[in-house]
Amino acid sequence: DNANHVRGQRLLIMIDGTWNQARRMIRESPSLLQHCQPIQFTNPEAAQRSLYGTIRPEPEGHCVSTLEACAQALPLLERDDGSGGGDGTTNVAARARALLAQSHLLAALESLVETQRLNMKRPQKRAGRDREKRRKEIETELFGPVE
Repeated sequence: DNANHVRGQRLLIMIDGTWNQARRMIRESPSLLQHCQPIQFTNPEAAQRSLYGTIRPEPEGHCVSTLEACAQALPLLERDDGSGGGDGTTNVAARARALLAQSHLLAALESLVETQRLNMKRPQKRAGRDREKRRKEIETELFGPVE
């Protein structure tokens, strides 16, 4: 909105959901694209590939999770574009805070991904066989051996 732009504030709207949900939100909200400037991150370096992609694959190489996109956007929103207090110190301090916030967001995501990775269920025996075995054990306990 123009009032925010006049005051030098920026508004970041993140579309969060599965890839299919995000596409549907955009498709069903045409005014969002009419009033906002869409931003995409393209051609990330190999080191900047999605951290989340290790537990849930992204549809394309340049895709990242919402949290990663937010972390990448924060320093860009606080770039030193000369609109600060004349000497650039305001924007330098804001950019430093944005970089710190970015590092905290990415550290939290790394922790979440590692926890998810460690707790992923390993393939287990088919439940039917375990259930049948347990059923027979209970029958034996209640009624004795079956002849």
